[in-house]
This record gives sequence, C-alpha cells and structure tokens, in this order.
Amino acid sequence: MFENLYEEYGQFIIMGSVFLVGALVYGGYLYYQKQQNINDINNNLEQKQPQQPPQPPQLPKQPRQPSQPPQKPRQPPDFVPSDTFKGEQRGYSFKNGPKGQGYYKE
Repeated sequence: MFENLYEEYGQFIIMGSVFLVGALVYGGYLYYQKQQNINDINNNLEQKQPQQPPQPPQLPKQPRQPSQPPQKPRQPPDFVPSDTFKGEQRGYSFKNGPKGQGYYKE
C-alpha cells in the first residue's frame, strides 16, 4: 500500500520535505537575526549616557507684585472748600453755597 504511494507521489513527498526543511532553516535564521538586532540595541543603550533635556535659561526672580484690581478713574470733587479766591479753576466757580464758601463744580 505504501509502496504504491511512494512510487506515485514520491517526487512530491521529497519536494515537500525539502521545502519544509528550507522553511525551518529560513525561520531560524530570521529569529537569530532578530535576536542579534535586539542585543545590538540593548548594548547601544547601555553604552550611551542618559542625556537630560536642555533647561530653559533662568530669568532672575523678581518679587511678585500683588495683583490689584484696575482702579476707577478719579472724578473731581463736587466742592472744594476755600476761604479766599485762589484764581480761576477750570470747571469750577468760586461762590458761597450750601456747603460753605469755596469752589463748586459747574
């Protein structure tokens, strides 16, 4: 029974065996190359000194100013008391009014 198989398909069996052995040898070679590459990378990493990232230049530290809310523009007062006339003031008139003598806003 096996004699007939070998006589009919012998050449295919031999070709299949050669292909299988070749595939195994090639797979082993690829595995060996991959392991060598991994070893080379590990050796290179061990030889290199770790480099720290460059630090930005340090600016001199200045005392921090407390943040102040924006100030409202000052409005001129409605009345400036004065016993005597000290000259003309823009936007004011010198008179004696309900708050006393002085410059009143016009």
